[in-house]
Amino acid sequence: MKKLMMLLAVAGLVSAPAWVAVAADDAAAGAAAAKPEHKAHVAAELKEMTVTGTISKEEHKGHDGKTMEVLVLTETDGTKVFLHSEKDADAATNPAEFVGKCVTIVGQGSERTTPKGKMIRIAKITSIKAA
Repeated sequence: MKKLMMLLAVAGLVSAPAWVAVAADDAAAGAAAAKPEHKAHVAAELKEMTVTGTISKEEHKGHDGKTMEVLVLTETDGTKVFLHSEKDADAATNPAEFVGKCVTIVGQGSERTTPKGKMIRIAKITSIKAA
């Protein structure tokens, strides 16, 4: 009887790491499958937007805890609009060229309400003009 119990305990200890690896692979596959759906959902929410305000550079912490510099347009009511800056954008649609200036931006963006308030993000800038 003792030998049988010992054999079962050893079998359980030997096979446990394999079950943990299978569960981890299933969890990773589920997370990977969820991300493309989320990105597709975000892309579907983009709509034509026009915003006016002053562009500035601000430092924000990313999800990974690293500090990064972002371009933000602040409207007259204090609403902050986060701007996406493309590396290969020409000077006419590059918001970095207009830092410190009051501008009107037309582009594709999204708006949502968060616990901190309204969040607006312009993902694709069509035009920037001095206001």
